[in-house]
Amino acid sequence: MKVAALAMVLAAASPLTMAMDRYVAVQGEASRAVAPDEVSFTVSFSSEGEQSDELLKDIEAKAKPFLAAIKKLGVADKDIQGTRFDVSPRYVDGKAAGLRAQQSYRVTVHDFDLYPKALKVAVDAHSDGIGQVQLAYSGQDKLYRELLAQAVVDAKSKAALLANAGGTSLGKMVSVDEQGGGRAPVVYMRAAAMESGPMQTPGTIDVSASVSARFAIKD
Repeated sequence: MKVAALAMVLAAASPLTMAMDRYVAVQGEASRAVAPDEVSFTVSFSSEGEQSDELLKDIEAKAKPFLAAIKKLGVADKDIQGTRFDVSPRYVDGKAAGLRAQQSYRVTVHDFDLYPKALKVAVDAHSDGIGQVQLAYSGQDKLYRELLAQAVVDAKSKAALLANAGGTSLGKMVSVDEQGGGRAPVVYMRAAAMESGPMQTPGTIDVSASVSARFAIKD
């Protein structure tokens, strides 16, 4: 029993344990403003009637010219996604009057010069609604990884500053945790009127990374 107790005391007083008890904890951050290079928006078509299958066929007929025209502009099939198909009861003066169905498509364009043309196609197709305009940056995942490494460097710099100010020196990093998902804030806006132009300048969006790190300190 005495041997076991002595072993526990020695383990508790080991250099690694002592180093873990003497550490500095910091947050490291890095960010960069980038110009978005993608625009996506939704286009909706609707129909009213009695049978849901008939409504679907009607909506498909309405959307067909739009889809053909948007592809003719150079938008790839992978950048056109049917997002949802909703069917709900329709009422007139409080009385049931059949069904109303709506189908939405999300379109993504990778060229801002193409966006006004794509929007005009949606208007000319007599769509029921254009909205949820979203700006994005295609290289965000790669950039985030770069910023994550920079955030670790920032954390080490802050830790060294704190250790030196306290009269000690910085040891090895003993732990590091990624903070947050690193996604840039989603930038939404309403589709502007065609007369004034849908978008004059995309501006910038911020991509950021943050870590929480602990460094051992030594005399």
